[in-house]
Amino acid sequence: MYLSAISLVKISILILYLRIIARTYAKLKYAIWGVMGVVICAWISTLIAAIAQCPDPAVVFSRTGPGNCRTLGQIWLAMGVVNIVTDVFILILPIPVIVRLKAPVWQKLGIILLMSTGIL
Repeated sequence: MYLSAISLVKISILILYLRIIARTYAKLKYAIWGVMGVVICAWISTLIAAIAQCPDPAVVFSRTGPGNCRTLGQIWLAMGVVNIVTDVFILILPIPVIVRLKAPVWQKLGIILLMSTGIL
């Protein structure tokens, strides 16, 4: 399911940030855990809401099955907004670390641009 795939990818990126960044920057560790908590809560709550809206839970996981869900469009729209917000936070989190690197400005900008390719 798309929702689980996106959420697990975000969680894996945040765990990578924890392994790389959090040992040096303690304050950033709390921000990473906070974003991870939002991603996990949004994932679980959207999944429960989607399953509760369908008389047959199998319809949520496969679009080919018979049945109709009531208001999944609103649930997916809300999850889309949460996804955009968490994507922005995930892109912004490593920037303070990159700015503090002992490297020329053009290399720092190159690293920020490289990590920002996730916007595309």
